[in-house]
Amino acid sequence: MKQKNIITRFAATDISILCTGLAFIALALCLIITSGDRITVLVNKLHLNLWDWVAISLSVISLLFTALNWWAQRKTMQNTSRMDTDSFCDMLKSSYYNIIKNTVNLYSLDFTLQSKFTKEYPSEEYLQKMKLYLFEMQYSTIQNIPESYYYRLQRIGELCRFFNIHIDVTQSHLSSISISEDVKKRDMANLKAMHWLIAMQILSTMDFINPKGAKEPNRQLIKNYISNIVRELSGTQSSFLDSVIKYAETHNGQMPYIDRNDTHFLCSIFPDNDIEYHQFITKLNSLIELHCGNLKNGYGRIPMIQFNNAI
Repeated sequence: MKQKNIITRFAATDISILCTGLAFIALALCLIITSGDRITVLVNKLHLNLWDWVAISLSVISLLFTALNWWAQRKTMQNTSRMDTDSFCDMLKSSYYNIIKNTVNLYSLDFTLQSKFTKEYPSEEYLQKMKLYLFEMQYSTIQNIPESYYYRLQRIGELCRFFNIHIDVTQSHLSSISISEDVKKRDMANLKAMHWLIAMQILSTMDFINPKGAKEPNRQLIKNYISNIVRELSGTQSSFLDSVIKYAETHNGQMPYIDRNDTHFLCSIFPDNDIEYHQFITKLNSLIELHCGNLKNGYGRIPMIQFNNAI
């Protein structure tokens, strides 16, 4: 709003100066026409004719426009300041919402496909909605990104493009009955590996931008954020939470779908003996279990399509 007011005032001032200049020129012409010899004598003493005066007037107006342009550009530069360190870290932290959502989607799909690779495949939109478009540099204002940050943000965007390409390849393989089950399993494993690679690259970038953490350590910041996301998404699904807890009790504490040992990222965020880890991983597994089930109308939460010649 402030910048819009500045632009409005700048435009109004330009119009005022232009009108004033034109009024002076018109007044000079009227005086010459009505005053006759007196104005002519004055002009001759200055050795300037009428068109010289017109040129001088236009030059003054042009000079004023130049000064106003410089002033407006300076104001714009002051109002368009670079993001500070905290803002960059907050932007990177918010990317983990997509990471958590994709964790649920990927692991639930992987579990659902077990023993079904030759019978069913997920509908196209299920995988397509997992595509990531983080830090597409062509849509960023380069002048607002410090040079030392640019490469690392570009790397995140590059990994997201690779991930999206692999989404398309996996979708093509899963929907083809001629592709072997081993290839499809490898595709799913690669998708999950690339998914966690992006998560680690975001963490690495945060450590580079703000190694000490201005308000709190980066890992604590991320841990709090992803724990809140899982808590909000799981809501009051107590039956699935109880199911996960019972599974862990009968499997020496091992979670049914994902555990800290399955990914380096979770080990980096939750150190050994972290009291908050159990609550987080239990809720995350309950979300995956919920996603593996059915909706109230009886249809699966993951839309699956049968092959015509399923065996």
